[in-house]
Amino acid sequence: MTNADRIRSMSDEELAVMLLCPAEYDEGFNKTQKCSGEMSRNCRECTLQWLKKGQNEFRGNSKL
Repeated sequence: MTNADRIRSMSDEELAVMLLCPAEYDEGFNKTQKCSGEMSRNCRECTLQWLKKGQNEFRGNSKL
């Protein structure tokens, strides 16, 4: 199994721990959640919420 395969097989909860805060790369999420992406916040819950939303629900300009 490659690292990419391992990542693809992760649950939303596992991914939420591994990913950066969505406010860092999704401007739409940043605006709707009023999150500045501050490192002092626990972003796990926000990231889990972002993972469970549809691709266009925040209608942001993703930097990815």
